[in-house]
Amino acid sequence: MQTKFKRLAGVLVLAMGMGSQVTASAGTVETLFDNLSQSTNNATTLNGPDDWAASLFSTGIICSSGCELGDITLSLQANNGVLNDLSGLSVSIYDAAPNQPGASIIGTMSNPGSIGVVFQDIVFQPIGSIELADNTDYWVQLTQTPATSNPVAWEHTPWLDGEGIWSIGIFDGALLPNNSYIMKVEATPLSAVPIPPAFWLMGSALLGLVFQGRREEV
Repeated sequence: MQTKFKRLAGVLVLAMGMGSQVTASAGTVETLFDNLSQSTNNATTLNGPDDWAASLFSTGIICSSGCELGDITLSLQANNGVLNDLSGLSVSIYDAAPNQPGASIIGTMSNPGSIGVVFQDIVFQPIGSIELADNTDYWVQLTQTPATSNPVAWEHTPWLDGEGIWSIGIFDGALLPNNSYIMKVEATPLSAVPIPPAFWLMGSALLGLVFQGRREEV
């Protein structure tokens, strides 16, 4: 019995060390970025093995206690027939460095079943739980490797008419500050949940029993 008390006390000590609040999903899906309505047929095609394209979004004030990333929708097409083999395609979330994606991958997204020959809204879902910080910039990066005879194209806004920033790995990278790729980023805000006072009273009592047992053993 004393061993069970000790184990429970250890859990309580860990919880106390986490502070007086924990985070939980608020349950409401919010939109962090959305320009899907700006279809233009202007696009970047990932032709080479080292090509990538990325677009910036921010959690802003929506995620005051952080957010759990939801679906990401990209406007994509396959240039030479329906693309069913998406094993070389990847969508990842990166932290932000000045004017470009950073070095750290925050998470990755699962691939859809196929990509058609006209621009369509293709939905990617997160693999596991991807938590985003409040008021923080992130990059959605699309990569297709190796080089293929059926490259994917990502639609973007007209020149100097975008809501975000986009960057490409073609020609060793390029930055156009008033453009963005066509995408939608969704997330569920996390809420800070106070730990009830009764929890601390129970924890104090159990810790007292453990310490009393140690004194008796001595």
